[in-house]
Amino acid sequence: MKRMIIFALALILLLAAGPARAAQSQGETLVRGLWALIAAKDMAKIAATTSPEFQAVHSFGANDKQDEMKRLAGLNLGAYTLSDFHATEQGPVIVVSYHFGAAQARGDKPALRLEVFINTEQGWQWLAHANLEPVQ
Repeated sequence: MKRMIIFALALILLLAAGPARAAQSQGETLVRGLWALIAAKDMAKIAATTSPEFQAVHSFGANDKQDEMKRLAGLNLGAYTLSDFHATEQGPVIVVSYHFGAAQARGDKPALRLEVFINTEQGWQWLAHANLEPVQ
């Protein structure tokens, strides 16, 4: 629980840092690329571009990288939509909030998601994911 509170506070601070125009385009590109890999079930590429320190939070609990990779491998993603992107950047970190809609998602309207990416020597890596309405 303490980890989740610290994570949430860090995300709030990053979001409050102010938007950067370049971050908007880069953030949307990163999210769209991530979902394309998930839809293609390219688990090798997803794992290679996911930070070893990755964390995800869902309504059912938190996952580390290993658990999230297992969850994604079992996900049968059909048609989906991504919209309403908002990205902020501070240093090597981009935080992106957006709406995700899919037939598998609960409810009729797209749900809010949050992704965090960090730019490393190896390129952009997926660092964190927040989803409070999981795809089933």
